[in-house]
Amino acid sequence: CKPITVSNTLYKQLAGIAVARNDNYTLNIASRLYVREGFHTKDSFQRVLRYYHYNETLHKFNLEQKDELIQV
Repeated sequence: CKPITVSNTLYKQLAGIAVARNDNYTLNIASRLYVREGFHTKDSFQRVLRYYHYNETLHKFNLEQKDELIQV
């Protein structure tokens, strides 16, 4: 069973858009990454994020903020 990763999911979405017969697509890319409070990530992921994404860090959110984040 192959694990689901962000890169695999993003690749599949972009590949689907690339072969679509409709040109009405707009790609919006998030400038922040959010994780739910209490969700732990590996230190290596945090280092990669800082190195490749201009010193970006993960931003924490709780479930009460979910709807607010979706609006942004």
